[in-house]
Order: sequence, then C-alpha cells, then structure tokens
Amino acid sequence: MRGLQIRTSPGRGVSLVRIIHRLGRSTLDVLKTWKDLTDMGIKVVCRNPNLTNFKSDGSQDDVSQMIISILSIMANFERNMILQRQKEGIEIAKQKGLYRGRKVGTQESKESFLEKPRNQKILGYLEKGYKYSEICKIVGCSFSTINKAKTMNLESN
Repeated sequence: MRGLQIRTSPGRGVSLVRIIHRLGRSTLDVLKTWKDLTDMGIKVVCRNPNLTNFKSDGSQDDVSQMIISILSIMANFERNMILQRQKEGIEIAKQKGLYRGRKVGTQESKESFLEKPRNQKILGYLEKGYKYSEICKIVGCSFSTINKAKTMNLESN
C-alpha cells in the first residue's frame, strides 16, 4: 500500500475508489491492497465496476473478490498486449527506416548541453544561491540534472 492515498469517510472506515486498477500497478498489487484494506476492516467501495469488499451485513463479499481477481488479470494481460504491439510497431518502423530513436553510444557535448535554455536557467539560479529543491520546483527538473549542469559548467571553466 506504499504510495496509495486512501480517502476514508469520517468515522466509517470507508475507502472510495473510482476505478479498481487505482489500487495497484499489477494484479498482485491490486489483490494485496484489497486484502490489506479488508484485513484492516476498511470497507472499499469501487464505482467502476460497482464492487465492495464487505456486504451490508458486515461479511466479506467473495463475489467481489473473484471479480477483482479476474479484472486485475485482464488488465495485466491488456497492458502486456499493448507493450507487445508497441515493440512490434517499433520494429516495423525500424525496418522502414522511420524510427527516430537516439543512436546507441551517442553523447551530447558539454557545450550543447550547457547551451540549452533550461540548463542556462539552472546555472543562473545556482549563481543566485537558490537551493536545489527550489530550482527543481521552478525549472521542473531533477536533482541529477542540476548536478550535471553544475559539474559540466565547472569542467568547462
């Protein structure tokens, strides 16, 4: 349940989920989250499809458990099929010479990296004394990008 945000109704221990695949990234994640919430006594109400882990009498709903298992497996299967079709499409595009991926082993020069507007902004904010976390929010980049810009700038000077 790491990273799952549970919205519960006050005093009721009810979690509302619009779509079942929001409970996890894979079949095992969805089923584990469903089981963990059930074990904690938290009622999960899913709107699409209309499922719940507890019946109105408080007992566990085995039919919903079965449907969730099937839907999770189908979603996982569908995701694998999408990835397979994507790989096939890339292979066909490569054969036709239309695939424009980065060539293996190519590297960007320090000068071209540092000339990019985003990296210029990063260096400007570093010179002004901004913290990494502030620059990340302002520019929309990662700490590693800031480090790379800073290191390359130092090496080029």
